[in-house]
Amino acid sequence: MPQIKQRQRSLSSRFLCIFTFFVTYFAGIQTGLISSRQTDFALLSPRYEASPAEIDPSFKLAYDQSYGFFDDITQYNWRLMQQRARTRIDHKFPDPLKFYDEPARWYMNVFEPDFTCAQERRVIGPGDGPKWVCDPHRLPKIVERRAQKMAAEKAGCLIYSVGSGGKWQFEDGMFEILNGLCEVHVFDPGNWAKDKSDLEEKNIHFHKWGLKSSYNGTYKPVVNYGEFFSLQETLEKLGHEGRTIDIFKIDCEYCEWFCFKDWFEVDIRMILVETHQLPEDMQTSLDFFYGFQNANFYLYHKEPNIHPMAKGEGIEWAYIRLHPDFLKNDTTTREV
Repeated sequence: MPQIKQRQRSLSSRFLCIFTFFVTYFAGIQTGLISSRQTDFALLSPRYEASPAEIDPSFKLAYDQSYGFFDDITQYNWRLMQQRARTRIDHKFPDPLKFYDEPARWYMNVFEPDFTCAQERRVIGPGDGPKWVCDPHRLPKIVERRAQKMAAEKAGCLIYSVGSGGKWQFEDGMFEILNGLCEVHVFDPGNWAKDKSDLEEKNIHFHKWGLKSSYNGTYKPVVNYGEFFSLQETLEKLGHEGRTIDIFKIDCEYCEWFCFKDWFEVDIRMILVETHQLPEDMQTSLDFFYGFQNANFYLYHKEPNIHPMAKGEGIEWAYIRLHPDFLKNDTTTREV
């Protein structure tokens, strides 16, 4: 009898624990403590209102070396990320151009991500058109801090999107995530804006011209119509000289191989680019990828385009720019 009573008490205790768990779980759902719904990014960070002087010392190294973008990565984890970047391997084979005549095979054996964004998002959804953005929830904090330091005309969030083709998933996705916080400028020589009626309300601005190189005149656009301006000419035309471009997204069907050097001369913090096939000049491809590294860009995402027409010869690359001190031990505070 004592054994039966003891077993009954044990079963009762287990039942009570299970019952308590489910009551707590469902109560959490009702109160919003546990939810699968879209989260308000502003509520995620306890430092949303913080100024640089108030950054927790354990996060200061990441904050300083990311121009204020990362404000919640501990020094220990940031050091691990530095070590990963220092030990990256760019090529599988001693000859970096091995298999160059087979673009899909060459891409498979070179340049893999050397950085990670914990909350990167494919903006937005599956299919061709969306891009991988590093932690977009951080942009409101960046904008707020800039507003405390800069004139209003230079303080906001700025996005350039080169190449449209009538696909608006990326621009609509950024609006959905940030509710129009960012000023988005779209460039394409085609008249793709004529059927999109919500541009103004989404803070999207369409410009009917394409991008060309400031230093290489040999590129022939895939279309034989429209105007083309270099990035530097575009900045001047739009009055954006001296502004930070938070995200530079470009899908221009091969023009990337001829104008990439222009990107590195501008204050761009994130570059999302699709490369198409490979240039005939083999050195150009190496200059392209090493150019990113020399300009302190770190690759956080690489995605092959497996559309049947792409044949694996189109690759999506996502880079974020860090301070040169990322691979050093300097902890001097930098401007956002």
